[in-house]
Amino acid sequence: MSSRRIFLASVCGLLISLGLDAQNSGRKIRAEPSALAAKAGSAVRWQKDLESAMAESARSGKALFWYLPTLSGSRMDRKPEIDRYMMAGPFSWPGVIDVLNRHTIPLRHVPGKEEQARFKVAPGGFIEPGILILDSSGKEMLRLDKISSFSPSWFLRRLEVALGVKAAPPAAGLAACWQAFAAGDLAAALEATRSAGAESEKASDLAEAAYLEGAALFRSRREEAAYSRWRELGAELPNQPWAWKAMAEAEGHGPFVRGFEVYEEISGEVVDRLHAGTQAPPGSFDEKELWSSGLRFLQQMQRADGGFVDCRYDFGGTDSLPNVYVAVSAIAAQAIWFASRRESAPPVGVRVLDDLIDYLCDDRNLNPEDSDELVWAHIYRARFFCNWLAAESEHPKREQVEAALQRITGGLIAMQPENGAWYHEYPNPFVIASVLITLRAASESGVEVPPEVIDRGVRALVACRASSGAISYGYRPGSAENTKVAAAAGRMPLAEHSLSLWGHGKAGALESALEAAFEHHEHMEEVRKYDDHANALGYGGFFFWYDMHARSEAILHLPPGEARQALIQRQRLMIMDLPEIDACFVDSHELGRVYGTAMALICLQLLGD
Repeated sequence: MSSRRIFLASVCGLLISLGLDAQNSGRKIRAEPSALAAKAGSAVRWQKDLESAMAESARSGKALFWYLPTLSGSRMDRKPEIDRYMMAGPFSWPGVIDVLNRHTIPLRHVPGKEEQARFKVAPGGFIEPGILILDSSGKEMLRLDKISSFSPSWFLRRLEVALGVKAAPPAAGLAACWQAFAAGDLAAALEATRSAGAESEKASDLAEAAYLEGAALFRSRREEAAYSRWRELGAELPNQPWAWKAMAEAEGHGPFVRGFEVYEEISGEVVDRLHAGTQAPPGSFDEKELWSSGLRFLQQMQRADGGFVDCRYDFGGTDSLPNVYVAVSAIAAQAIWFASRRESAPPVGVRVLDDLIDYLCDDRNLNPEDSDELVWAHIYRARFFCNWLAAESEHPKREQVEAALQRITGGLIAMQPENGAWYHEYPNPFVIASVLITLRAASESGVEVPPEVIDRGVRALVACRASSGAISYGYRPGSAENTKVAAAAGRMPLAEHSLSLWGHGKAGALESALEAAFEHHEHMEEVRKYDDHANALGYGGFFFWYDMHARSEAILHLPPGEARQALIQRQRLMIMDLPEIDACFVDSHELGRVYGTAMALICLQLLGD
């Protein structure tokens, strides 16, 4: 039985033990770390009170290093999880621990409203997790928020520059391990970790080598061996910070297994220049570098069964996660397949796409009884399979994919209620539009779609469109006129594109929708790194790449000409300015960097055609 099916069975068993329906419960079961994993980050000598820490800073002359796990009034959903990423990430690295304990007064503290006003760290303007470094007089030396990619070299550079110190290098025997990771050579990294462990008798070195051995195994699609090695480390050296981090990773609480912690080399320019949190300075990467880094990252995050399971999106309940994993895996498959067809992209592993196709075709990886997110698993698998079938006429898996597409299309049709309003956690126009686009692609791939299904869907979507062109957020026929264009701008191109595909578009409506999307883009961008609805207009980080993908496809539906080309260029340049410090992409912490990176690469491919 695959690890995904074991996961589904265990979730259902837990729900039953709690007296809840085993399926479609909506219950979010968020596990707590073990006692050993919970110690991650505790080697830093944290102060907990701001005034006492500032007084100690003034007395000692040392800078105050203030880590803000969250803020009072923050709209972030995954506050504990984000804090655990920081504690098991940067604050578990020996170089960071040493710098903070020797050169600063470290403070881990959630500010109250008065402190937020005093230090200008209010929600919205300062997105957690974040850091302030103040000198001994209280003057600000460094402000860093929107941290969503963890790189030891980049993070230590921020400390070195702000504090005017030099971090201690890793032990000589371990340097080769880190160098192999930086070069992306996992085989060399694995060999180096074993050599380093054999050469040293120092407990901290042995623990570091053991942790890195697990990391190399994990990145090589041998996750069960990685978990085993990390658990062994926890049992053998339970007093070592690396062991605490290893246990956090083995239990799914650490940033490495979730794809947020990277050991590859960060370019010198990116290391030396600070932009917006862990977003790279504009112009840091060309498109070839984005494809190379993104493809390497995606391949390293693939699991042994072919899927991707880093995402934590559980708004439909924990029992919806298998369907979320399948949806994200299909998005990753689309990006990887695009990369495999690019002349300038690095090679794709021989089994990567075949294993992905097998994973996506196997309905046992789904939870078919959960209706909250099942539609996304159907939509994104179908979209990938339609594109794949159009190009892979002689592939040995073609019959397998054709049969899967028939089943998936049937599943989408069966999910439509009498009023035509498809749903995920609730009926809404953006799901309706996404399904209509998917059914169009399926019909063009030879799958029969009953006309009455389309008619019902179109009527339901039109009922959500205001005279201004705004599309309501939920399915509320007759209430669309109350929707502001600024609040609807992200989803308007999606809706108009879908209606146009089925012959129900209004003259100029798609152009107007795209104009509104660009005009109000700032509202999407300002909450991109939140994992929930976070501003007055209802935007949330998890809509960012979804809307960017929809906008990219809508642009391509415009008639050829200068206007279309100008929007293609505008959208492409916008995406080129969004990569993280390692040339990958992210929006919300909850959806993760696999999803963000794959969506961004898909958009770049579309806009490059």
